[in-house]
Amino acid sequence: MNAEKLTWGDIEKLCERLAWRIRKDGFVPDVIVGVGRGGWIPARLLSDMLGVEELYSIGVKYYSGIGRRRKKPILTQDFPGSARGKRILVVDDIAHTGRTLQLVRERLAGAREVRIATLHMKHHSRLKPEYCAKATNAWLEYPWESNEMKRELARVREGESA
Repeated sequence: MNAEKLTWGDIEKLCERLAWRIRKDGFVPDVIVGVGRGGWIPARLLSDMLGVEELYSIGVKYYSGIGRRRKKPILTQDFPGSARGKRILVVDDIAHTGRTLQLVRERLAGAREVRIATLHMKHHSRLKPEYCAKATNAWLEYPWESNEMKRELARVREGESA
């Protein structure tokens, strides 16, 4: 399997690409919503790059470990307040299956408009974000999850040796 370990510089370049595409498209969000946990840092960077001060998070759990996911994503932190009438940009690190982003879109029903931006998108994702910096099928390791990845790999190795 092709793997890619991203640096903080890579993340900044991907966010700059997303910001450029969003501005070029003419979309001006009122609010940016980062999908926790992977979308928090890109959402913060995009809020600065796009000049959007209203920044919120919404939490969803789908994966329970490397290559393991639940039957369906579960909401762990809801959007604070009402989405009604707002133009919302939802930001996540990756559209893998698309199910997490679909759940978030459903939770924001009533918004004037909801568009999704991701750093990466897997080619097989059911949901195609309006803005994606890069499509890939590689295994990705983001810099904010390196410690988590080390712990998970150690846990997997322990299970294999038992």
